[in-house]
Amino acid sequence: GSVRTSRRVVPHQKLHTPPRQKLKSRKTNRHRLKRGGNRQANSALHIVVLSRIRMDERTQNYMKRRLAEGLSKRETMRCLKRYVAREVYQVLTSK
Repeated sequence: GSVRTSRRVVPHQKLHTPPRQKLKSRKTNRHRLKRGGNRQANSALHIVVLSRIRMDERTQNYMKRRLAEGLSKRETMRCLKRYVAREVYQVLTSK
């Protein structure tokens, strides 16, 4: 039989991991995710990462190490935001 999609399935699929697209640049080996998301949450993560860079010695060492490995500051910030997001998610889901 044919597969039909209902209107209920489409919004639910947006909640899952977004599809990845290969970037067509010679310099990068990354995937681009959908640009949608929660702006307030992203802003909060950004502020947390900036604070950690200024105050936390472990984060400062991480930044230095990643920059020495050849990553840009932007890419390093992206890695730190992912790390902080995982930490926040664990705190929110633990009981």
